[in-house]
Amino acid sequence: MSNNTSFSLQGKLLIATPEMDDPNFKRSVVYMCIHDETHALGLIINRKKSGLTLSDILTQVPPELQKHGQVSDQYMKPVLFGGPVGTEQGFVLHTALDEGVTHPPSKDAPLSMPLTETLFLTAHASILTTLLSETPPRHALLALGYAGWDAGQIEDEIKDNCWIVVESNDELIFDPDLDQKWDKALAKLGITADQLASQTGLT
Repeated sequence: MSNNTSFSLQGKLLIATPEMDDPNFKRSVVYMCIHDETHALGLIINRKKSGLTLSDILTQVPPELQKHGQVSDQYMKPVLFGGPVGTEQGFVLHTALDEGVTHPPSKDAPLSMPLTETLFLTAHASILTTLLSETPPRHALLALGYAGWDAGQIEDEIKDNCWIVVESNDELIFDPDLDQKWDKALAKLGITADQLASQTGLT
């Protein structure tokens, strides 16, 4: 970060304001996964990726799931547009895996990282199998691409009133109602879209 600022946005939500003129981020809600002195990385959590579902990402649907009619429940989960950078790269934001489940293999541990006491970010392909196993994480979302910023860039955008920062919670992050997530994020601040003026700040 520039100017030796000491706060971190990791674990917080960014809500795009009307000042945000980048179409990639219009009315977006971004969960901040990483924020340090050199860069920031987040995932847009309220925008679908061209109608893709989990079944489109996997090469095939296991026959046992087809027989038991589980495809609609598991495989039809939408894939999100995580951001304009690395749009072919997948990320899964998820809650803890069940005790005794090893994922991913230890040699790939750097690709899966704890973000908070309850949230984890995994970029290893084996997580897709885990999502459809008998012991999936309680909550998970799959996104292609991410939002990335260089050192000091996100701080400058906040100063320019492009973002409002708000505390996050798992209920909002994993809310399946993507169309209302931006409004619900604003509601955490006690404001509506109609009331939203050009403002920003840290909460």
